[in-house]
Amino acid sequence: MSILINSKIEFEQLNKIITLYKKNLYKDALFLAHYNRQKMPSLDNIPYFHYLIGLINLSLKDWDQCIKDFKKALILDKNFTEAHFNMGIAYYDIGELEKSFQEFLEVINLKKNHERYRDSLNHIIQVLTFFKSSSSKDDIFSIMNNKLQELSYDIDFSTRIPDEKILNFYDRCKSIVSKYISDFSFMNDQLHRRNKIDLNCERHKKVFNQFNTIPKFCFGCFKVVIELESVLDLIKLSFIFDEHKILDKFDRKCMIDKKSKLYKGYIYCPSIKEVQNTAKLINPILEKALGKKIKLATKRGCSEFAISYPNYKEIKTDPKKMMSYPEEWSKNEQIIDQQNFKDNLEKGRNKQKSLSGTTLSDFLIIHNWLIYANSINDLSSQKILDESNR
Repeated sequence: MSILINSKIEFEQLNKIITLYKKNLYKDALFLAHYNRQKMPSLDNIPYFHYLIGLINLSLKDWDQCIKDFKKALILDKNFTEAHFNMGIAYYDIGELEKSFQEFLEVINLKKNHERYRDSLNHIIQVLTFFKSSSSKDDIFSIMNNKLQELSYDIDFSTRIPDEKILNFYDRCKSIVSKYISDFSFMNDQLHRRNKIDLNCERHKKVFNQFNTIPKFCFGCFKVVIELESVLDLIKLSFIFDEHKILDKFDRKCMIDKKSKLYKGYIYCPSIKEVQNTAKLINPILEKALGKKIKLATKRGCSEFAISYPNYKEIKTDPKKMMSYPEEWSKNEQIIDQQNFKDNLEKGRNKQKSLSGTTLSDFLIIHNWLIYANSINDLSSQKILDESNR
């Protein structure tokens, strides 16, 4: 990391700012940074000083300012890898996906043995779930993603989906990706289809984790929960989530719950009426496509909330009998917003809608599922892996 410090005093002041930042006291850290800059103008010549202010502003969701800070660090040190990496995150948060993509590529091009190399690879793959890059021909990630995007499922979703269709599609994906990379490892294992509404779950989890109280927003968050029997069914569900445009307005995801070793799908809805209607709508579609009865339920919010408040998750015919938001909890949300947002007001990212069709991320996540499912003796995974290795 580019830390070029000329004096012990500068080093001590930077450490004080870092200590506050690590304690999540972002505003205090920012105040101290600006105060020190006035007292010691020489700090402006240190790339790490601008980078540190950028990190603080990034944490405070002041994306425009943090990008300016990272650029100042890069003017002083154009190879400052961490500044490129975090600027990529800032551009991603404001929806500037091409710029985000290029910053993560820069990290990869700078140092292949850098600790951020693997993180940048994962971020590149994630960014490509939202846009088609027009990057150079030397960018293998865009090439793989664009080729996968051209693939058709070749599936009739109005009837039962044959297992052979999944085998064939996985094999076609693998034949593309294996031409460019041999390492299919990927840190993500949840396959998402997102709309453009930022649910701001990160903020809500901070409220719960710090105060053990549920944010008001989460009392209006509902989900359809689908449990499946095999990884093959999970892959089919991910295709259904992508194919059926009636679900486009909802966030949805497919995942393996490794604690319970269950295959699950989720559809997130903003009201009781919509979650109930969606459950009624999707159930016959799933039963026809999967050729079996489906275990399906409607619940409210995140499962960890219900551990502390068992009544929270229950959806009742009469909404008045459901757990309601205690207004005294609002003070806890105000504290979190004062700590984490520069203007004390909750601020969301400029979220982008997921691309339709298969992306590099989708393939690598499905590969992760197959490897895990094989480890727990799911025979359907072995069938796919054996076929693809021939």
